[in-house]
This record gives sequence, C-alpha cells and structure tokens, in this order.
Amino acid sequence: MSQDFVTDFPGVRSDWNGYARYDFKLDGVDCILVKPNVAEAPGRPWYHRARFFGAFPFADLALLERGWSVTHTDVTELYGSPEAVRRLNRFYDFMISRGYHRGAVIAGYSRGGLITYNWAAEYPEKVACLYLDNAVCDFKSWPGGMGKVRRYEEEWKRCMKAYGFADEQEALAYGGNPLDHLDVIAKARIPVLHVTAMKDTVVTAEENGEIAVKRLKELGGIVEVIRKPAADHHPHCLENPQPIVDFVERYWNRRGS
Repeated sequence: MSQDFVTDFPGVRSDWNGYARYDFKLDGVDCILVKPNVAEAPGRPWYHRARFFGAFPFADLALLERGWSVTHTDVTELYGSPEAVRRLNRFYDFMISRGYHRGAVIAGYSRGGLITYNWAAEYPEKVACLYLDNAVCDFKSWPGGMGKVRRYEEEWKRCMKAYGFADEQEALAYGGNPLDHLDVIAKARIPVLHVTAMKDTVVTAEENGEIAVKRLKELGGIVEVIRKPAADHHPHCLENPQPIVDFVERYWNRRGS
C-alpha cells in the first residue's frame, strides 16, 4: 500500500442483506466495507454513507446490485468537525490505496450532511458527487435550535465539544458550516443532489436544504433537488431509489479513475 495505515482489514466478515460485509479498524476507527456479489463495476466505484449506515438502504442496495461497493467510517458525535473531516479523509486515502475509484460519492443523511459538505469543501478534488438527504447544513439550526425547531440540548453540548468551542457565543460565531462554504462546492463544479422533506419537523428544509439549493444555483453550481411535499424527517431516501441512482451514475466518473 502507498501509505502506512494501521488496520486489521479485512477484519471480520458477515452477511449484510446478502452481501459480504467487512468490519475493520483503520487507525483505531471502526470502518465498514460491503462488496457487491456481482462483478465490480468498471473503475471500482464506491458509495460512502457518512452517517447512519444501514438505515433506509434503498440506494445502497441498488448500487450494490450494479457492482458498487458501499462503505462507512465512524464519525459518531463529531458533527462535521475537523476530527470528522480527518477521519473521512484518512478513509478516502485508504480506499484509494486499495485501488478504488478516486472520485468519492458521499451520501449525507440528516446530521451526516455536516461531514459530507465539510469534507467536500476541504477536499473538492477528491469528490465525484454528493447526495444529501434531509441534511443538516447548519448546526445552528440543528441541534442548536436557533430557528424554528427546538434545541436538542445533549446533541448541542456534544457538537460544541466536538469543535472545541469555549462557549455558545463562539459556536454561533463559527463560519465553517456547510452553508458558509457552498462557494467552494459550486466553484469546483461538484454535482449535488438534495432529497428534501418539506414538512421536516427536525431538520427544517427552509433552514437547511432549501437554502443550500438556492445558494448553489445562485453561485452557478450543479444542483438537483427532489422534494417530498408531505414528508417529515423520516423516512429517508426513496423507496424507489432510481432517481438517486441515476444521479450518481451520471456523475460518479467525473474525476476519472
């Protein structure tokens, strides 16, 4: 391998929905790799679930059927902080060292939107495309409760701790939320898909996904949106994930192999 990784890969093998799942550690962090049980798609593409691996896996399973791999690395309770970005970047480097495609496809469900956008803004050259689903785009909205929804007290405390903020004032003055660096995403021409529940009572669309879509369009970015007019925060994804799969397959190879 090209880098000195501390890992027990392939780790422990188990079955996940009929596919081979490997749980292993990378520099002490829990990771998952699920391999297709058909021939790998040319270029060895991979679809990374930034958070909540296994929840509403409609798109995951559809891509596995097409020869993709599905991955995850633990960023629990890190809320898109620099440590979360470091972990995802280390995992990306590991995947590239194993011969997987250089263009990462990242899926950010709910609070996974924070790490998805923040890593992409830090390393835009490594991103093929992004899929955001009822995604948190500003931690002041969730869990901070500075808008229309209540504060989630324990999550807010953990979020501030993850970033090392001295107090709430410092957290609220922070300028590194996804909504703050959409110009980087747009300039890098990273295609973005937002699937947004318009009746979301947890991560409100008007404070998160809808702002991101509007700003990306204004900045000349590549952005598509699928709105679910009557849906709340759950369920995520689409029971028929074909529109998501179509988006991913349209853009996954834009970085080349």
